[in-house]
Amino acid sequence: MRLICSAILALALSAVASAADKSNGGLAVSVGIGDQYGGDAGCGFEYQLRLAPRFRLTPFAAAGVVGGTSNDSLAVGYCGGVNVEYGRWHRVLAGVSFGSHYRDSDSLPPAKARTMIGPALCLGYKGTASFGLVWQVYGGIAHIVNPVNNPNRLNTDMAPAFGLGLGYKF
Repeated sequence: MRLICSAILALALSAVASAADKSNGGLAVSVGIGDQYGGDAGCGFEYQLRLAPRFRLTPFAAAGVVGGTSNDSLAVGYCGGVNVEYGRWHRVLAGVSFGSHYRDSDSLPPAKARTMIGPALCLGYKGTASFGLVWQVYGGIAHIVNPVNNPNRLNTDMAPAFGLGLGYKF
């Protein structure tokens, strides 16, 4: 009996969610890989603020995992920022964020990995479907504020920022 009641409730909620106009502003949740998902992979929440018919301001926050080149375990990553989006269903996005990018270590013993963090600037594409599906792909550049001294690598405070995600807008 519980299974039947749960199925009926899920169908009712699905019908209500699919009937709403997905082109308006609102909450969206997504999973993905990349900097805007907290590092290597994670889950993000965003709230789309519709300022004009084709113009949106979308603040977001995400948490995920960050791996690296060393033998250390994964670490918790984070990201927060805002995207500016132009378009109704197919959108061009530009955004700024601050968060985790990757893990790296110096070559001196004991080599301990640490998470590289910093701001990023990204450009990309976001697609939306009338039933709520959202997908995005982006690329850009990040400034690392805490680089490590690793003579085996090109020591730079710049890194690529890229990713893709899939989600649902409520």
